[in-house]
Amino acid sequence: MAKDYDDDDRPARRPRDDDDYDDRPRRDSGVSPGGMDKFFGNIGVGIGLAIFGFICCPCISIILGAIGMGTCKTPEAKKHAMFSLAGGCAGILLNIILNVTGIFKFDPKQFGM
Repeated sequence: MAKDYDDDDRPARRPRDDDDYDDRPRRDSGVSPGGMDKFFGNIGVGIGLAIFGFICCPCISIILGAIGMGTCKTPEAKKHAMFSLAGGCAGILLNIILNVTGIFKFDPKQFGM
């Protein structure tokens, strides 16, 4: 004999799509982004600084990346600061390798010195 579900004492379940997801509290890491978190929080700035440090001026990229690694609280900003630091280090290493091998050699006579 089949069980009669009308006599069940349990309350009826709500459909899952009836739930309001926006009334639940947001999960926040509890940290408020500071100056360097906002600077490196934007992916364009982080990746752009890494490319800039690799091609143009690695010293600025290394300094800002090190400051960002030390002061950033959010993981995303730390990751972008690490990219900047790695790009600057790679730029300096490439410059040293090119100078030692003689591929990129500074010749003062080229500039009239």
